[in-house]
Amino acid sequence: MFARRAAFLAMIGLGCRAAPTTAAPRAAHAHAHAPALPGSALIHTPPVAPEPPSDPAGDAPAELEVLVHAKIVAKGGTAAKVLAVDVDPRFYIRVRITAVEPPTALLAPGLYDLAIHSPSRTFGGHAPPPGRELRMQLTIRPPPPTVAGAEAEYSGLRVE
Repeated sequence: MFARRAAFLAMIGLGCRAAPTTAAPRAAHAHAHAPALPGSALIHTPPVAPEPPSDPAGDAPAELEVLVHAKIVAKGGTAAKVLAVDVDPRFYIRVRITAVEPPTALLAPGLYDLAIHSPSRTFGGHAPPPGRELRMQLTIRPPPPTVAGAEAEYSGLRVE
């Protein structure tokens, strides 16, 4: 019965469509419906030894809150690491991270494409123009030392 109903709904255009599971982030600018960048993909940072102490049970390393100093830069030219910092990334902002406080091996200064869900949710409006300097807070969850090939997770980007 379910298959017949699903077939009928699909026939009249009301059927469920599966959402893509992996989508490349789109460039964040005033036009919210820009096409996805061809050949773009999320690149994860290589696994590194965790810096913060583990919890008492030894199951998972503690999260690390860092303050990131960055400058918005124009897109194009040099390749940058993609850093997914939000759930369901759809846009990216290219930044040059100049400093991380406290310093950590999990996030080094350099050129990054921050994969975000939306500029309005991250910045409270349109994406800032190139040249603007930002102070952002970021949560880093180091990979568990007992899991081979695990990678650090980045989340909770908040612009000050």
